[in-house]
Amino acid sequence: MSFKQFMFFGVLLNVCLILSPMVTSTTVDDQTQLEEVTFGFPFAFVKQNQTSLTPPMPYEATLLSANEHPTSLLFGYLFLSFILMNSAYLFLALWSWRRGGR
Repeated sequence: MSFKQFMFFGVLLNVCLILSPMVTSTTVDDQTQLEEVTFGFPFAFVKQNQTSLTPPMPYEATLLSANEHPTSLLFGYLFLSFILMNSAYLFLALWSWRRGGR
């Protein structure tokens, strides 16, 4: 793997990490859980209040418009997600280089 490929896949990994709240969902079992619905991967780093909804339970919650539902970013979990994913990527890249790039 060349340095350009390494950087490309590293940037792609981080873009996927940032976009993960838009593609993940959370199962909500009762109305009180709608106060703090969390999204993101590998650690949930976006929190949203969806109490304005009255869906039938159980409800598969997805990230909704931040203009209509109070939303906050959990910086600690975002940082941990970056550290975990980039450490795993760096480990795999170094392991691949050590094996001769196979």
